[in-house]
Amino acid sequence: MIVFVGGHGRKIGKSSVVAGLIRALPEAGWTAVKVSRHRHAGMAGAQIIEQKAPDATDSGRYLTAGAARSFLVSAEGDALVGLVGKLRSILESARHAIVESNSLAAWIKPDLFLFVVDPQAGAWKVSAGEALKSVDAFIVVEGGPQEVSHALPENRPRFHVRPPEFVSEELVAFVKARLAAQAGLGNAANRESWEPSGARNRTLPP
Repeated sequence: MIVFVGGHGRKIGKSSVVAGLIRALPEAGWTAVKVSRHRHAGMAGAQIIEQKAPDATDSGRYLTAGAARSFLVSAEGDALVGLVGKLRSILESARHAIVESNSLAAWIKPDLFLFVVDPQAGAWKVSAGEALKSVDAFIVVEGGPQEVSHALPENRPRFHVRPPEFVSEELVAFVKARLAAQAGLGNAANRESWEPSGARNRTLPP
């Protein structure tokens, strides 16, 4: 199964949600992928780097949490499009994959799309607005005023979480149930469709 974890902005807990789900569901044997649209030190151009050891980076945190493999994808702007083929290969080889990204959903269709919302955070990215069309469930970060500034679809599950854990028993149970339901359909390599409708004609939002 492929799980995407997106969100409306930076530093709202997306990486903590990914790490929390990896830690709570070790039996999934997760392959974790962090997609960053910003240049990282020591990385030139668009690259995919496999994290080899735990450290303080997000991809390192995923190994610490128990991921079988972890990757950092660094690609500014439209450069991400050129890495989609390599990312598919990584996901094909995964038993289950968990990906931190909004924009990749324009090109690769997840089995489950979770979306983190922090009502205390600021403006929404363009890619966040696009992602709302395909989100399966919302993760709302508690800790302050709980009025969400951006209208969320009402007919999808919402799970409330608190830092520093950023996961809840209900959220873990929801993902575990989806993993079980997916088990009879095979892993990522057996997916019938990798691309959302019209993906080849899309440009990536910022």
